[in-house]
Amino acid sequence: AVFCGDIIPARRLTLQPLAPFYAAEGDSHTFNVSFGMGEVGFYPSLVGVTAGITARNFGGSGQSSAKMLADVGLLFVEDVPSIASIYAGSNDTTTQIATSPAPNASSFGVVNADKLAVGGWVIVNGESRKIVSLTGVDVVLESPLSLAPLSGDDLAVDTLTNLRMWIQTVKAAGVTRVSVIGSHYLNFASGGDTVEVEQVLRASVRAAQKAAALAEGAVYVDTYAHMRALILAGNVAQGDWAVWHQGATNTHLTVAGEQVLADAIGAVLF
Repeated sequence: AVFCGDIIPARRLTLQPLAPFYAAEGDSHTFNVSFGMGEVGFYPSLVGVTAGITARNFGGSGQSSAKMLADVGLLFVEDVPSIASIYAGSNDTTTQIATSPAPNASSFGVVNADKLAVGGWVIVNGESRKIVSLTGVDVVLESPLSLAPLSGDDLAVDTLTNLRMWIQTVKAAGVTRVSVIGSHYLNFASGGDTVEVEQVLRASVRAAQKAAALAEGAVYVDTYAHMRALILAGNVAQGDWAVWHQGATNTHLTVAGEQVLADAIGAVLF
């Protein structure tokens, strides 16, 4: 069975404890409604079917690692999952410090706060800080920066720290098997990954995902390596996007692509 992330909280409270079960938190690669796929077509359900375990899908389009960290408590509404995974980083963007209100070392406005969340971590001028208050686009940090930022300075979602805090939180709740899923292979004709070179942006996200898993003793699922191996073996042609992807430059996967993710995850977690 699969319980998708769009189940309202009131409904969750009526459900029975599910342990053992697999809980998957993630962005639109974990669940979205944009391409006509039901939740049974996404990797959490496919993993659950193969492993014979109940799966719950907490994916949501546009979710950043900061927002996933803020929402991690939803995984435990009914029971503590025996296995939990996070697929985060694709939406961890950068915004800028705003002119007004005048920024200081502990509080400031930002141009766009869509990917930020209370409890999430951000990086400003090389320093990582936790957000303790977010009112519209006005941010308050848990502890001050060494220097007050200037209008126009970058503020980035801190993928590495958010993932590490997520892992720590999940482990503290009693989850015995915790995993970070690495960003999958982008098999585009151009502008994606190749068997020789990773796409630059995805390479940096994968590095943060792997580093967080290693630092916190979680399992890292290297979906890039798994999919690369299929290409090297001749099972899929390099650049043949239609095998896995929804479009020629669309990072989202078809059911066939999601099955490949499920295979990689299942091989590591079960």
